Amino acid sequence: MAVAGMDKSLKIWDLRKLSEVDSYYTPTPASSLDISDNGLLSVGWSSHVTIWKNVFKNKQKDPYMN
Repeated sequence: MAVAGMDKSLKIWDLRKLSEVDSYYTPTPASSLDISDNGLLSVGWSSHVTIWKNVFKNKQKDPYMN
């Protein structure tokens, strides 16, 4: 599960263990999140979108696409 907060945080959770897996920071608080069938995570705020690839498998340094 992916959640975003007003503190500019983006957190990835493992619901099987009920524990946080990874934590990222966004430039501004995210207003929308969406997960594709291929496992891509899109994070949107105002008119910007970042795409994260394999964020549920490994810790990522940078987004896959802006």
